[in-house]
Amino acid sequence: MGIIVRGRIKFVKCFVFPQKWSIFVGKKDMKKETLAAIVLLALTATKSAAQHTSALYQQMVENTQKVMIVDSVVVSFDEFLQTIRLGSEAGRLSSYDQFFHVDEQPEGTVYVNERESRCYYAIPDDNGAFNIYSLDKVGDAWGQPQALAGVNDDGLFTDMNYPFLLSDGMTLYFAAKGNESLGGYDIFATRFDAETGRYYRAENIGMPFNSEANDYMYAIDEMNRIGWFVSDRNQPEGMVCVYIFEPSSTRQTYADDDCSDEQLRRYANIASISDTWTDGREEALERIKNIGTKGNSAAHAYRLVINDNKTASQASDLRTTGGRELFNRWQRLKKEEAELEAELDKSRAYYSRALSIEKRTLKPDIFKKERHQEQLIKDIAAIEKEIRQQEN
Repeated sequence: MGIIVRGRIKFVKCFVFPQKWSIFVGKKDMKKETLAAIVLLALTATKSAAQHTSALYQQMVENTQKVMIVDSVVVSFDEFLQTIRLGSEAGRLSSYDQFFHVDEQPEGTVYVNERESRCYYAIPDDNGAFNIYSLDKVGDAWGQPQALAGVNDDGLFTDMNYPFLLSDGMTLYFAAKGNESLGGYDIFATRFDAETGRYYRAENIGMPFNSEANDYMYAIDEMNRIGWFVSDRNQPEGMVCVYIFEPSSTRQTYADDDCSDEQLRRYANIASISDTWTDGREEALERIKNIGTKGNSAAHAYRLVINDNKTASQASDLRTTGGRELFNRWQRLKKEEAELEAELDKSRAYYSRALSIEKRTLKPDIFKKERHQEQLIKDIAAIEKEIRQQEN
C-alpha cells in the first residue's frame, strides 16, 4: 500500500486490490482512510494465510499415515513427561528444572541420550522465542551449548521445543511453530548430515501426529517398538492427551485403501483410537506394561540351543564357567545386532524417500552399518560354536 501526495489531495492506493478499488480522500480523512487500507491489507494477508493452512490441512489429510494407536491417556500439561516410559536404550526425558537444577524454568524439555554423553534442550532467546541447543559431556561436566546448525537457517520456525533423538543418533524430532504448522505447535523431523556437520531442512511429519491444535512431543522406544506423541486437541485448557502408538519401519498411508473421505478424516483427526486397532494390540499393550521392568529385560534374553536336549536362556543354565562367560558375551552381541538391524530398517526406509542429496550421505552410513552387522553375525556364530563345544 502506498500514499501518494498530489498537492492538497491525498491518494491512498491499496495494491492488493484491482485498480478500481483506489480511493481519493481529502486531507481531513487521511488517517482514517489510510487505516482502512491497512486493515484491508491485513485482512487480505489473513485470508492468504488461511488459504495456505487450508491447503496444508487437505494435503496432510490425504497423506495421513497408517498407524495403530494402542492406547491414550489424558493428563495435565505439567505431567505429560511422566507418562512417557522409555526403556534405557532409548535415553531419557526430563523437565528443564529437574535436569539443570533450577527453580525458575522455561517451558521446555531435555532429552539425554542412552550413553548420557549428549543432551538436547530448548530455551528462549531475548525475544522469548524458543530454540534448541545441544550439550556434550566432557569428562564429568557438560560443555558449552551449541545451536543446531541448519535446522532453522531459512527462518521457517518462530518457536522450537520438545526435542527427541532416535537411538541412531542422527534423527531428531521436535515441536515447532511456523509457516508449515497447522496450528500452534506441530511435530517436525530432521536428520544430521555427518559430512557437513549440519541438519537437513526439517519436515512436518503430518497426520495423525499433527493437528490444528498444539502437538508437543514425539518419542519412540525402538527396542520395545512403542512410541508416544502429545497433543492438546479436543482437551480443556491445561490438559493434554498422550497417545501411545506402534511405530513402523516404513511409512504407509491410507491412500491405497478404499475408504471414504469421512473415514479418512476420522483417521487424520483421531476421532477414535479404536478405529486403528489391529490384532497386534494386545501384544503391544504387553510390551508397554513391561517397559522398565524385569519382564522387559527378559524380552532381551535370547535362547541358545546347546544340544537336542538342552536350551539356555541365561548363563546359569550352563554348567561350565567358560560357557557361562561366553553366553553373557553372546547375549550382548545378539542384542547389539538386533539394535543395529532396527537402525538399518529405519535408515533404509528413510533412504527410500530421501532427496538425492540426502541419499549421497545416507548410502555410506548404511554400507558401514551393514558391514558391521555382517561381522557381528560371524562373531555370534563363532561364539555359539565355542559354547556348544565346551558344554557338550
